Amino acid sequence: MGQDINVLHPDAIKALQENLIPNEKIEVIIEGLGNSAMIATTHRVFVFKKGISSGLWFGYKLTSWDYRNLVGVELETGLITGFVSLQGPGIDGKNISASLLGSGNNDVWKLPSAIPIGQTQMEPARQTVTKLRQLISNYQNVGQPTSGIGDLEKLAELRDKGIVTEEEFQAKKKQILGL
Repeated sequence: MGQDINVLHPDAIKALQENLIPNEKIEVIIEGLGNSAMIATTHRVFVFKKGISSGLWFGYKLTSWDYRNLVGVELETGLITGFVSLQGPGIDGKNISASLLGSGNNDVWKLPSAIPIGQTQMEPARQTVTKLRQLISNYQNVGQPTSGIGDLEKLAELRDKGIVTEEEFQAKKKQILGL
């Protein structure tokens, strides 16, 4: 899969490069208003906000959530604006406001787990949210790449019984370990 990182604001690119771990690859980029973006990798989801949308006048924020802490993604579209919001335990997602002016604690501009989108970003967001939901679902079904020991043990048993070939075992092993 993979996405072109160059569509992001230069500060987002810099922040990502400083925070990606070895072998972590960018899979999905959802662009939002005000240089905001939601970036899904092979291991987690980053939310980037710059300037006033981050709560800082001149800085930026980059927050991240591991897939193990996510259960879904909400996409809401209105006539002019909408939002993309991560869903999971402890993530406030009730009554999110997607107003361009912003107000209140559930304002999409203030929530670290959501990005505002404009009318021209709605259709691309629909397509990429589907991919992000699949990444979350795949992760929930396989388990965290770095702690799939149980999955590897079961797979080794299947290989030893001749149900899975050595080639299939090696391919699945790489997937489980995130290699």
